[in-house]
Amino acid sequence: MGAHRRRINPRGQPVTGQGQPGGSNNTHRLIRRGLPYGPAYDPTQPYGGIERGLLGYFINSSIENQYEFVLGHWVNDSEFAWSVGLPPKSKDPMIGTRDPAESIFVIPQASGSPPIKITGFSSFVTTKAAAYCFLPSITAVRTLALVQLQAYQTIKPCQQLRYWSTVPFRHGPIDVVKHSATPPPDNPAHPLQRNKPNALQDELIRHLQGNSKMSSFDFGIQFLNAGRMTYWGKRRDANFWIENASVEWDEAEAPFHTVARLTLLPKSQLGLDAGAATYFDVTGHSTPDTFPSGALIAPAGLRRLPAEKHARAGSGCDPG
Repeated sequence: MGAHRRRINPRGQPVTGQGQPGGSNNTHRLIRRGLPYGPAYDPTQPYGGIERGLLGYFINSSIENQYEFVLGHWVNDSEFAWSVGLPPKSKDPMIGTRDPAESIFVIPQASGSPPIKITGFSSFVTTKAAAYCFLPSITAVRTLALVQLQAYQTIKPCQQLRYWSTVPFRHGPIDVVKHSATPPPDNPAHPLQRNKPNALQDELIRHLQGNSKMSSFDFGIQFLNAGRMTYWGKRRDANFWIENASVEWDEAEAPFHTVARLTLLPKSQLGLDAGAATYFDVTGHSTPDTFPSGALIAPAGLRRLPAEKHARAGSGCDPG
């Protein structure tokens, strides 16, 4: 019962944390995987000064009830299986933390032969570092939360929505920016007919065909300023803002600068073929100084730049 495999997974054995006699010990179990690093061990050069070891991944829903419980009780407590009567101060022989003066491991023998006792050995594992991480990451959880908020937000007609770029763009040899198209409050629109699946498209077409006043949008540029911008109260370098496209840039720290006004043309609805002919992909029609930035979209040669600023632009309504 003192072996590493039995301590980590005692199955139905009465042990600390079982809850009730005959109960399950599965509430403390972990998903465990090991990943070796460094070159293969060479017995002719056992101490070559080369870093090698094992990265241990332990996945659980409760750090306290699983990872820390298993290490604290099943691995390093000699009395975790009280019904077996393990030697005092015995610990997991593989990963337990031991003092050589007190270490002991007993191997029972069959047919009543005396057990084999091994003493005086040191710890086999030296912990270099540890990290408690979230899976998925906190950033991913926040993104999922934003998606839920967007799913239940009030839907406005296309001509009353604000649009952003989904990734940062280069703006010359040094700066990085996001773009935004902001509607003025007097853009004309009718209430949406929410029972229709194409309500947004239908309202935009009605606006283009029927209104004498066309909607407009103020086109703005937001410069990345890593010296002023903060994320949860902390300063981040420029690459953080470039690579994490889902993180918004606080407009109080990096305001948008209006550089143009875009106005819709009356009766400018295009058919499917004409719309397809005018569509273009910015990644294929950008110059090196205006290319989208970030590892998810930019070619390797354009991913890193000495940026001290950055911006966003996009569309959402297609009139057909």
